[in-house]
This record gives sequence, structure tokens and C-alpha cells, in this order.
Amino acid sequence: MRISTLLVFLLFVWLPVGAATAYTVTLNGFNNSSMTAYADDASGLRASETVNPVALSYSYTSNNVDGLVSSEAQYSLTDFGFNITLSQARPSTFQTIARSHGTIFFSVNEDVDFVASGSYTAIDAAGNRILLLSRLFDITQSTYLYQSKQTSDVTANESFTLGLAEGDQANFNFGSLSGTLLAGNDYRFNFDAYIQSFPSEGSSATATGNFALTFIPEPGTGLLVTMGLVAMTAGRKRSN
Repeated sequence: MRISTLLVFLLFVWLPVGAATAYTVTLNGFNNSSMTAYADDASGLRASETVNPVALSYSYTSNNVDGLVSSEAQYSLTDFGFNITLSQARPSTFQTIARSHGTIFFSVNEDVDFVASGSYTAIDAAGNRILLLSRLFDITQSTYLYQSKQTSDVTANESFTLGLAEGDQANFNFGSLSGTLLAGNDYRFNFDAYIQSFPSEGSSATATGNFALTFIPEPGTGLLVTMGLVAMTAGRKRSN
């Protein structure tokens, strides 16, 4: 078989078949996942919704309103990653809070690289409590791959980026926002973000943000072989 014909076979027949057997992400192997968004106007019962995804792909929008407090969370969980998008608002009333937090338990069936990212921005002229937190824990090896927490109490219109130290009250970062997940290990992904009229009554506020844990599969054997053959063919042409 000529090299060019073999390459065509690999690219259009063997490689697509190999790609069809890609990695998968499984939820809840160690424990049940849960994600909660709530709004609390500090006058009684809060408006809250907790969801428990059991399989991928999962997509849902949670809307919660309590008086003048609102908390919306859009969840998108797939084999390619987890994405949570937030939109929140609260009045100036003391102790009112809009919050979204969650814990996702998962595993992968083959080694896969990951990249974590996130941001959270408040429009708050008085500068009350705002928090951004995310963690990734390897349950099997009992170790954190990363931890990131930022909190501010007095900065007006605060804005956080995951992995940085932008809080005026507390900052904690450990590990790396990128790395490799190991096949068969159990993992726990945590996220948390809120705006609160605390430690004193200030101005009304809104906040938007997102968390993302993106999975980047390693190239499959078929792709590596094909790339090698392409390089060999190019080398032979240059030598001729």
C-alpha cells in the first residue's frame, strides 16, 4: 500500500473510529453531587434550590428570588468540562445575601489534563462582603490539586480572578489551576460565590461570575501514529 493511500485510510477510517472511543466522565462514584443557589432577604425563609446531577450531559438553570434578592445559576456539565455561570443581586438591607455553591464528585476513565478558571465581579458602591472560592481534591490520593479563596469586606466594585490574591480581607491559594486527572481516581470539585450586606449595611449590589473546569484529553494512539506517518512522508519528500 502506498504511503499516501495509507494516510488517507488512517485519517478518514481508523482515526474517526478511534476517536469514537474517547474518554468519559462519570459522576457520583464516591458520593452524590449537589449544587445550590439561594437568595435570602434576611426576613425569614430563604428561596433556595438544590439540584443533584446523576449523569452527563447535564444542563439546568436555577432561579431563586426572595424579596429584592435574586440568585441565578446556570449549570452545564459535560465530558468536556463543568461550567457554572452566576448572576446575583441584593438590596442594601443588613445580612441580605445571594449565593451559589456546590460539590461535584466525578472520575475519568483515562488520564486527562484539566484547566480551572473563574471570575466574579460585583457592582457595589459601598464595598461589602464578597467571596470567590474553588477547590479540586483528589479523594483517592487524599490531596488537593488546587485551592483558591478570596474575600473582601470594604472594597467598592470588587473583582476577583481565580488563582489570584485580590481580596482585602483574606486570600489563600495552593497548588496549580492546571494538571492531570488520573484514570480511576475519585475527585471532588467545589465552588462557592456570594455577595452579602455585611459587616455593615451599605449599598445595593449585583454580581456576575463563572467557574470552569475544562478537560483536555491527551492525543489518542491513532492520532499520534498518523502524525508520525505524516512526518515520515514529509521527510522522504524532502530527501528526494
